[in-house]
Amino acid sequence: MAETIRGINIVIGTDTTGLSKALKDVNENARNISSELRQVERLLKFDPKNTELLAQKQKLLSEQVENTREKLDRLRSVQEQVNEQFRKGDITEGQYRAFQRELIKTENQLKHFESQLKSSISVSEKFAKRMQEAGETLKTAGEKMSNVGKSLSTKLTAPILGATTALVGIAKKTAEAGDQIQKMALRTGFSTEALSELKHAAELSGTTLDSLETAVKRMQRSVLDLERGLSTQTEAFKMLGLTIEDVQGLSPEEQFKFQFLIGNL
Repeated sequence: MAETIRGINIVIGTDTTGLSKALKDVNENARNISSELRQVERLLKFDPKNTELLAQKQKLLSEQVENTREKLDRLRSVQEQVNEQFRKGDITEGQYRAFQRELIKTENQLKHFESQLKSSISVSEKFAKRMQEAGETLKTAGEKMSNVGKSLSTKLTAPILGATTALVGIAKKTAEAGDQIQKMALRTGFSTEALSELKHAAELSGTTLDSLETAVKRMQRSVLDLERGLSTQTEAFKMLGLTIEDVQGLSPEEQFKFQFLIGNL
């Protein structure tokens, strides 16, 4: 049976203690952090873009890195003592090899956790940047629509500006979605992936999923009125330099992002 580091005694300051005892607290911390991290990872499999879970994962990984670094520092600080004990024959060769394995394992664990933390931070930064860009796009669309609206009558622009105001709110308010996303996808024609992304864009800034759906329905109603040739909408879109051909064939997500409006203002 392979020997372990049990039985190796080291001197810390003026006290002599067992190496296993000297590492007891960091080993317990590592187990507790790993246990909580596994819970977070399981939940992320069902909701991989959940901002709260991603933040928890990043914090736990950071704690694990610091804890593992502390353990490695302790092992390195007594390495010369263990080497000397082996030279003198105070510990067996099996114990000495066990210490070397513990040292190598801890070094590799630290590299692993540092790599995971770096990857987690990179994902968070990319996601935050993507959501910020989405928010800025919607805000710009709202500003452009408002400027155009100043030159149009209230009768013509109210339906469009009403939808725009609700859409801009998505960049400023947070959402509570959960299983509503699937139901909303069926009602609006949006993909669940697109709604999940919009949900998180809202979470970074402050509205409800109901407000999002209301905005979508207003926009879709305006597009439907345009397709039916309703004079109010036809004139309004014409003033913006748009026609039914600019709208047809676009996905609900594309219509929602106002791509067909922004590109023609």
